Amino acid sequence: MSSAPIECLVTWEGRKQVLFVGGDRKKSDVINAAMLADSWASLQCDRIEVYNSRFDTYVDVPEGHTFSDGDKINLVGSSSSDEQNLPLETGTDDGPLVLAPSCSEPDKRLFTVQQPLYELPPIPLDIKADIEGTTLGEVSSRTKNRIVSWITAHLLTIDWYPGKFYEPAAKALVLKYPVLRDTIGTGYDSWRVAFKYKMGNIRKSVDNDPNVEEARKKFGRKGNFQDKSGLKKQCRVPRDTLETTVEEVDGVVAAHVDFMAKEMKRCNPDIQKLKVSMQTTLPSRRKWIKINSPSTEELLDKYPALTLREMIHQEFMEICKVDFERKLLGFINGHGQRLFSILKTSRTAQKIFSEVQKAIADSEGDAKKYCFAVGVLQLLPHLVKEEAFYLRGPDSYPCIVMNDKPHTATNVCATFENMKVEAIDVISGFATVMEIYWVMNIEYSKKNKNTFAVLEHFCGLKSKPLKPVTLRAIALLEKAN
Repeated sequence: MSSAPIECLVTWEGRKQVLFVGGDRKKSDVINAAMLADSWASLQCDRIEVYNSRFDTYVDVPEGHTFSDGDKINLVGSSSSDEQNLPLETGTDDGPLVLAPSCSEPDKRLFTVQQPLYELPPIPLDIKADIEGTTLGEVSSRTKNRIVSWITAHLLTIDWYPGKFYEPAAKALVLKYPVLRDTIGTGYDSWRVAFKYKMGNIRKSVDNDPNVEEARKKFGRKGNFQDKSGLKKQCRVPRDTLETTVEEVDGVVAAHVDFMAKEMKRCNPDIQKLKVSMQTTLPSRRKWIKINSPSTEELLDKYPALTLREMIHQEFMEICKVDFERKLLGFINGHGQRLFSILKTSRTAQKIFSEVQKAIADSEGDAKKYCFAVGVLQLLPHLVKEEAFYLRGPDSYPCIVMNDKPHTATNVCATFENMKVEAIDVISGFATVMEIYWVMNIEYSKKNKNTFAVLEHFCGLKSKPLKPVTLRAIALLEKAN
């Protein structure tokens, strides 16, 4: 059982906050508490120093050091933020965990809106057992779904539209159970998004509540970020060969679905067997998606294998009969230089163009080719008056989340809602993003729909009628070929 939280004065790059450190009061607990303060979410700590009163100076702490109440701690790192926000107060494993207002000295330069207090409800025993058996970054889809259902069931007791509690609830969850932290970004953002979409799906099934009906009348047609998820679905037209495939009987499909659910719980699932089951259930699954338009949570709950890169790729190939990553590389090799020559004098692309050119100049061999390929993905949107928002996750649409700049990132994931698919690099990650759009039957984000339309044309995907800006971009790229 973890110790009761302690109160410490923590300094990072000249800024001070009073933080509550829970857990075992080790280095990792200090860093967790610091990163969960919004103003320090991007913190990257190289080492920790603690004040030694005898020698009147800060000294490095040894491995395994246990911090004490009232310690003055100095974090030595290379990242900072200019925003002031709320520290977190924790409870013991048996007690509540509450987000509390700042106890630190007020900053006269900045004033922020205080987040609401949120107390985690009692945790069900099965979820607690699952968490205890989980390691950081390895939270299963089943466990995550159970946790999301647990928290949203509690949020329903507060309000049908508890938007202001999504972030406090996500922070409270990962602070009390650090093993649930995201391995990238703020550490809690995937939970915040999952709560939001779960609540949206719950409200869809409500017909007679006056508050929900009033909100639908007021916001339904305009659509805000929270309620827009239901408008993302569209029925893409699959290849004719998929429509003529013989559909398996319900009993066979159910048996394969049950097998895949069990196989995905294993540490090392048999990929080949999963591919066979996914292939067998394909017609039934595509029909279900087309007719019922299930939520992402519902789809992954029934077919958890779709969180694997291999399964997403196989599904996309069956739907489109196109190897998108291979076609994408062909586009980059065939039209990349032409794209660079077009945009080298563009004012809107100048900053990105300079960064890409520097990355290419500083690289050699295969690394130089990779920086060029990534640069094409960064620059292409500027040809159609867009920006590469698909490289700036997390977002409400499929996108890439990474731990560094695109050409140097070593941890790359294609994400959508509570779905996360690991990729070997940015090119593979972008291919997965495109495949997720088609496999999940999602309408393109308006921020990048013209960019995707250009790629559909060059990669042989069936597309809608093209807009003038897209036709112009295609003509410019094909001019020298």
